Parts: sequence; structure tokens; C-alpha cells
Amino acid sequence: MSDLDVRDFTTRLQVDSGGFSSRGGSSLEARSVENPSTPLSAGADWMYDVLGAIKSASGIRVNRKTAFTYSPIWRGINLLARDTAKLPLSVYRLSGDRDDAKEPDKEHPAYYLLRRKPNREQTAHAWKMLTMAHAILEGNGYSYIARRGDGTPTEIVPLLPDRTYPVRKDGVLWYVTAVNGELRKIVPEDVLHVKGLGFDGLAGYPLYMFARDSLGCGMAAQKFGAKYFANSTAVGGHIEFPGMLTEIAQRNLRDSFERIHQGLENSHRVAVLEEGAKYVVDGHNARQAQLIELLEFGYVEVSNWLGIPPHKLGYQKASSYASLEQENQAYLDEGLDPWLCNLEGECWDKLLTEEEKQRDSHDILFDRLMLERADTAARGEYFQKALTTGWMCRDEVRARENLNPLPDGEGQKFMTPLNEAIVGDPATLAEPPPPGDGPAEPPAGDGSARSAALETAARRAVADAAARCARRIATHAGRKADPEAWLAGGAVREHRETIEAIAGPALAIAAALWAPGIEPRAFAAALFARAKQGMDEAAIARELTELATPPTH
Repeated sequence: MSDLDVRDFTTRLQVDSGGFSSRGGSSLEARSVENPSTPLSAGADWMYDVLGAIKSASGIRVNRKTAFTYSPIWRGINLLARDTAKLPLSVYRLSGDRDDAKEPDKEHPAYYLLRRKPNREQTAHAWKMLTMAHAILEGNGYSYIARRGDGTPTEIVPLLPDRTYPVRKDGVLWYVTAVNGELRKIVPEDVLHVKGLGFDGLAGYPLYMFARDSLGCGMAAQKFGAKYFANSTAVGGHIEFPGMLTEIAQRNLRDSFERIHQGLENSHRVAVLEEGAKYVVDGHNARQAQLIELLEFGYVEVSNWLGIPPHKLGYQKASSYASLEQENQAYLDEGLDPWLCNLEGECWDKLLTEEEKQRDSHDILFDRLMLERADTAARGEYFQKALTTGWMCRDEVRARENLNPLPDGEGQKFMTPLNEAIVGDPATLAEPPPPGDGPAEPPAGDGSARSAALETAARRAVADAAARCARRIATHAGRKADPEAWLAGGAVREHRETIEAIAGPALAIAAALWAPGIEPRAFAAALFARAKQGMDEAAIARELTELATPPTH
């Protein structure tokens, strides 16, 4: 927080905090002094929080620090935070003929902040892990977005969740944070707020407060077990003595008995009682108290609060699915992915410009495939299917494995099974040749018929390539603030190679049949020239088709 003082929170934060005082403004009436988001109507529990803990039904007082001493909570929150932190979070520029086509936009100002270093003190991994730990345990993870004068984000600095809270005053939402005891207001556009389940939509509920009875019960069971072993696994009891003992004699007898038999070091020692004394057990042993069952139940309780399978917390007996693979998938779907979507949506809302959001030209997403890297066999099978079915090329697979592309563009080629074809394609509807012992003799005039069919298919391929290329350029131009300037420079630089790759196969057939001099580069140049002339998508596709095909006979 001292670093925030050095930055002075930019000019916008130099607003008087009047009206947000816990003693003054109507928006904060009936709120606690420590945290105005905590109502006084909650009873005396908030006072325990000010003093350091909330009292649970078991008598154990729970706060954010003591909750972490309970191993299932530590394991669960640490697991969700680490798995979120290890996934790359990047800014993507939406591109291509399809809405789901995207590529990383490394020039975007938020890309470096989310992918590498959000602020001067933290890496992206450390920031994501801290934000998620705050959001899960406290219900809210806050970060301040420092910006230049033009609104460009320059840093993302985490804020303490117990000193930051949203306030709606006069119908306007503000965020308030305490810096060195001074309250400061922040506009909501400059606060990245990852919130959990809440009631008013402004803030999430603190997990440790609402789960205090479950956590207190589990912590009490742990404490009971520790005391059980500290007392040599012997339960409480009393010594019956036939005669009368003075108070001093009673104290000496008790102290000497505990000194000899209490503690693990003195376990299983033989007790010697004199003059008719008899030791009587008052309590229950560990089995009678069902200590093991109570400790195991604590894992199930925490798994319910965090929404993750119990085996992820180390409890292997409970299972809701037939296999461990399904359990892991349930963890990804029900436990981790909702938090990923939460952080993605907040970054999209606060780190993209209004123009980028309105045009839907950018998105901020996690790379969820990184979760599968540990399973080598499953990853290999996944990539094998992707390659053989033709929806990924070898360079894309190699990029996923952090390998360099193959030389000479070999990795850009897509494969497809020979026994499959496009549904409805006329080429697939031809009748198969009649069966026989050898190849059938072609009928008279068959050569000319085949040439006509080949030329028709080639024309269709050229027309399809022209339409795809024209649609690609038109789609990207529509997303630009200045389409004419982009067509004059950026379009050629960004899409020439892609246009040549799309049109290359069809033009190769055309070159073999009727236009030996036509090349993909000339085709791409004609495309950009017609786009700069202001021609629409249909006109561009029509002229490109005529350019690459001969007149009909």
C-alpha cells in the first residue's frame, strides 16, 4: 500500500472523502468502523472480527488467518488460486471469417500487464494467485488500474480486500479504499473487482464468515485430536481414594500422576496406585468420540463450500463419479471454470476500450488447454485426432508444445482422411464404377466429359476462394475505426500471406488447366486494390472470380 502513496493514485483520486465517512454519510449508516460493508445489525459478531476472530458454534473463533490453519481450506483455496495463476491470460484480436477465430494481440496495452507483469512488484502469476485467494476467502478481489491521461492502462495493483469496498452514493457507484488511514474514492472503471456470491451485486460474501461453524467444527476436531495425543491418548478421569486427603495432598497426587503419565513420551507406562487408590475414566476414547469420522466430515464440508470434489482436498473415500478422470473434469467444470469466467469478464469490462467492446474486436481469455499438459497420453490422443481430422495443422500443435514451426511452411499443411468428403459435394455423388476383374474401358467421349467436369469443379473452387478472401477483408475492415487507412497499409501486412494460402490450391488448379501465369500474389494484390476502391464484398468476389477463370465456352 505504500507504493500507492508514491503514485498518489493519479489526479482522479485526489477527491475529498467527505460523505463516505462511517460516521457521516447516509450510505454508510449502521455500518462497522473497521469495514463499512459489515452491518452492525449482524449482532456482536462484527466485534469479534474487529478484535481478530468470529466466534463459531463450536467455540472456536475463526478469522481469515485462523481459517488458513485448517488444512482443507488451505489446500482448496491454494489449489484454485494456483491453477488459475498458471493459466496464461491474454488479449486476443478476433479475426478471420468466423467469430471464434482469434490471434494474440501483443500490441494491446493490456497484453503485457496480464501476460507478464501487471505492476512493478509482481509477476502475472503472483497477481492472479493473490487476486483469486482474496476473491475466494474474502469474497472480493480488488485491483487498482493505473492509467495514462488517454485512459491506457499502465499498471494493475492489488488492493487489500478488508480495506476496500464499493459504495453507492446518490445513485453513483464508487469504490473506497483506505491508504495509511485515509479514505480515498476511486471511480469503478479503475477498479478490477472479482467478486464471489453476494446479495446486492456490489460485493461478495466472505467465505470464512459464512462457513465459520463448519470451519470451527473441523478446527475443534483437530484441536481435540492434538489434545488427545498431548495427554498420552488417555481420556480424562479421576482417582478414587478410600480415605480423606487434604487439598495439598490432592494437588500433589494429581501433579505426580500427570508428570509420570501425561504426554507422548510417557505413553504406555505402567501406573502404580497405592493405598487402595483407583483410576476411573470419565470421558470417551477417540473411537467412541468418532474423531476420525469427524475429521473426514470436515473435508466434505469444505468441498461443499468451495465447490470442488473432496479428493482434490486429499479425501479419497468420497466420490460422486465412476472414475478419477470424471472427478477431475467436475473440478474443472464446477470449481475452477466459474472463477476463470469471472476474472475474464472483469478484465474484458475494465481493460478494453468502449470501441473494442462495441465492435467486439477483442476478447480476454485464459488458455484452458494448459490444464491438460500433465496428462501426456490424453494430450497426445487429442492432438492426433486434431491432425488426422484436419482441424489443426502440425505447426499449431507444435506451438501448443512450445516447439518451433517446421521449415519451409511444411507445418502449415492440413491433413484430411481420404475416406471422407464434404456432404452435398457433387463430386461425392457420382456413381462408383461397376465392379469387375479389371479397370473398365472408358466409354467414347469420356475424356471430354471428364475435362468438362474438372473445369466445372475448378471454377467452383476459384469462386469459393474468392468469396472467402473477400469476406475476410470485409469483416476485418468493418471492425476498424478507420477502414480506409487500414486497407491502405495494415491489411496488406496482416493478411497477404493468409489470402495467398486460401487461394493457392484453387489457383494451382486454374494454372494447370487454363491460366499458367496466374499466381497467388497477383490474386492477393488484385483483392486489396479492389477493396481500396470501395467495392463491396460481392463485387470483389465476382471480379476476382472473373480474373482467375476464362470466359465460358
